[in-house]
Amino acid sequence: MKAVFAMKKIYLRRAKASDMDIFYAWRNEDEVRKNSFQKDWVKYKEHETWFLKALSSQKEKMYVLLVDDERIGQIRLTLKDEGLYITYSIAREYRGQGYGKILLRLMENEVYEDNHDTKLIAEVKKQNVASQVVFKTMGYQETEGEEFFSYTKFPQYQKVIIENNYPGGGVLGLTNNTNALRLFEWIGEREKVEILSDAINVKMIERIRPKLIVSYNYIHIVPKDVIEMMPNRIVNLHISFLPYNRGFAPNIWSFWENTKKGVTIHEIDAGLDTGAIICQKELFFDENKETFRTSYDKLQDAIVELFKENWDNIVSGGYEAFCSAEKGSYHDKKDLKRLLGGQEMDYDEVISEWKKRMARERRS
Repeated sequence: MKAVFAMKKIYLRRAKASDMDIFYAWRNEDEVRKNSFQKDWVKYKEHETWFLKALSSQKEKMYVLLVDDERIGQIRLTLKDEGLYITYSIAREYRGQGYGKILLRLMENEVYEDNHDTKLIAEVKKQNVASQVVFKTMGYQETEGEEFFSYTKFPQYQKVIIENNYPGGGVLGLTNNTNALRLFEWIGEREKVEILSDAINVKMIERIRPKLIVSYNYIHIVPKDVIEMMPNRIVNLHISFLPYNRGFAPNIWSFWENTKKGVTIHEIDAGLDTGAIICQKELFFDENKETFRTSYDKLQDAIVELFKENWDNIVSGGYEAFCSAEKGSYHDKKDLKRLLGGQEMDYDEVISEWKKRMARERRS
């Protein structure tokens, strides 16, 4: 029997005084503060003063996104000389479901009706890859700065298509690095895909219900209860030949300790880079020619190609994963800090020269 779903009602309305408390909760949510340019916790009295002033300001417009009359997100427009600056957020349990794109589209329609010659501007921190994808997908022009990407566009009025009206299926991509986008764009040509940069939790998975989760340059630890909910369906891309150089900075450690170099795709388990190996490829480098930057780029290219080559088996689960009998190695950020002795890495230094210099400094 074919499942029948009720159509969801998704719409924007202007914010009002009764929204003050939920805006306060959204503003102080951990991931929102991490991605904000103002990371400090906002006290309620300060928020109340700001919120009531913003409601009455001619230069501020605040909207609430509702799904079946449940408030799930907000968007704020601040008028400056350059144009309208956008700040938005989606409630945590609704992230990774496409609501950011819906929110922007609804906002653009509102702005277009008021004045379609007004430039829209957004600034997104570099670790917030999910929001970068939203703005790029919506046709905003991207400019890279030192700490953030800037996005600009003139509003366009278009019909809002609710693509993710019924969550379930597809691929959920986890990443905090823009170099992962080419892979997720490739997946997007084959499967429905959404990107998440926040820390994932069970409530999100219950709403999204992906058939596969792909972690690639993701800074958060996947919780045990999420792993248990998605057995053998969460894979990670790691630029080392596991079990060697698990953890942080695998490229650097592979050269310093002269261990095998390569790339590995593995299942995620409760350990760190300890899950069963799906596939891997060993790589070889000329240390007299390569730098850490060029070797890193080659590792990234190799792991993307390895994923593509094994895509059919990965998405279907039709592979035979294995666990290595070798002990391997593990390093964290503190290990690298101790190795460098307070020095900054020069990623363009030839690897053999770096090793010689490091050896001399450690002897002195």
